[in-house]
Amino acid sequence: MAPDRAGPLAGVHVGIVLSERDAPSARLADAAESWLRGEGADVSRHPAPAAFEVAQLAGWLADSGRVDGIVACASIVRGETSHDRHLAEAVTAGLLEIGIRTRIPVGNAVLTVDTSEQADARSGGAKGNRGEDAARAVAGLLRARKRLGERPGLDLGPVSGGGTR
Repeated sequence: MAPDRAGPLAGVHVGIVLSERDAPSARLADAAESWLRGEGADVSRHPAPAAFEVAQLAGWLADSGRVDGIVACASIVRGETSHDRHLAEAVTAGLLEIGIRTRIPVGNAVLTVDTSEQADARSGGAKGNRGEDAARAVAGLLRARKRLGERPGLDLGPVSGGGTR
């Protein structure tokens, strides 16, 4: 039996999908998990091979119906070609599509940076941690969805699941 959790996110399960390829992704996920657990949420971690696969795994997780929210964590560093920009655009568009299609909030902690030093600064360094920021965004969307669903006569459909309306 899971321990009783108090806090504003008690009873909420958030899945964290993270790239296994780099240390900043793990630090982003650690910060997201720490903040979510501090708010009372149950958290599961789901590693993906790299940044591109984060969106696909997040989609599968959303479609599973096992989570109320998702935080996606990865780091995309610019290289010698424009590949990073195409990758970042595809991952970001995929994450947005998942949130819209499934109605499950998806927090974007996918860094798109020019250098590994910038990734370090945004995953627990001088610029904070975007993983925690993404976790807070998921919590905010969950609260907003709950407020909208509590309006009398307003049917927004199922709170989670992958169907279309």
